[in-house]
Amino acid sequence: MSKRRRMYIILIVAAAFIGISSRLAPEFYSDWLQPHLGDAAWALAAYAVFGFLFPSMAIWKKLIIAFGFSCLVEISQLFDYWILTLIRETQAGKWLIGTSFLWIDFLRYAAGTGLGALIEFISVKD
Repeated sequence: MSKRRRMYIILIVAAAFIGISSRLAPEFYSDWLQPHLGDAAWALAAYAVFGFLFPSMAIWKKLIIAFGFSCLVEISQLFDYWILTLIRETQAGKWLIGTSFLWIDFLRYAAGTGLGALIEFISVKD
């Protein structure tokens, strides 16, 4: 397995841990940071998944694709299709596709995908 792919797996696991723990154990995070962590971690994981699938793609392209994907998922929260409602009724569905549209989530996604790109830029030199 390549160094990049190992890094993506580590990012996915770290993002999942941070995101889920920010929801299940919010007392471990500052009152300012906790509301933002879940969404930023979700976007970081999205960046890492796209990176894992396309490791040779340019960092800036992965950044744009992951941010765009995150925004599309956020926009999907404006729609009330039966399948989306069914998914959102589960805990995993709430964590994966969310339940309510918030404009600030776009900033959180920018932070998460930007962090992923920055980590990759700093840590992986080919």
